[in-house]
Amino acid sequence: MHLQEIERDNGVRILFAAESGSRAWGTQSPDSDWDVRFVYVHPLEWYLSVEMGRDVIEVMADDGFDGSGWDIRKALQLYSRTNMTMLEWLGSPIVYRDNKELHNALGVLLPCFFSKTMALRHYYHVALNHYRKNNMEKCRGELKRYLYVLRSLLACLWIREQGTPPPVLLDELVASEVRDMEIEGEIAAILRLKRASREHDKESVSEVLLAYVKHLLEDVRLTLSTSVPENAYRGGMGKELDRLLYKIVMT
Repeated sequence: MHLQEIERDNGVRILFAAESGSRAWGTQSPDSDWDVRFVYVHPLEWYLSVEMGRDVIEVMADDGFDGSGWDIRKALQLYSRTNMTMLEWLGSPIVYRDNKELHNALGVLLPCFFSKTMALRHYYHVALNHYRKNNMEKCRGELKRYLYVLRSLLACLWIREQGTPPPVLLDELVASEVRDMEIEGEIAAILRLKRASREHDKESVSEVLLAYVKHLLEDVRLTLSTSVPENAYRGGMGKELDRLLYKIVMT
């Protein structure tokens, strides 16, 4: 219903819509919002104007719907720069609207545009910012921020080892990247608490888990200190995105 209202109120066509944030990661609380993210296209005339129009739509509703979307041109620009937010939308396990042609084309082109170093840098800074904001040194803070830090650091491990975008679900990252049964148990305990508590509840975490987080932060920092960003535009593949944009706008 909300997606149809967005299309009607803004004169656009939604190509892709998916859940983002805690519900997509499998870490939601009972009172978590529905963070729906989408990509849309305007009629052809919108792209022929001298003045650039606003290329973002944001909608909040009283029922917990938190919607935000990007115009297709903006979305493709960000995709070409290894924008991990865009890649997480595309990898979400909860999809509400899907344009198969767009999704398949971006999947085929991904190796041409994905930068391992840029992806690592993104998740490292997400982890570091939430670590500092949550004051994790004091062992007590919002459960959601602990999970932001853990998920981001495990995503770094995945990217470093696999060289591809990480899974969106936290459970998949834990299963792949955590090899210590004690740490796995600590993460499982936080997940159980988060899934049964309110969105901003605070809890304490163990010294073992905090030591693990500190180790990963330093480990990833050292990796980044010796990394050189790859050229994401390999072989002039930007023209492929131009052709994709043209095809979508003209359809």
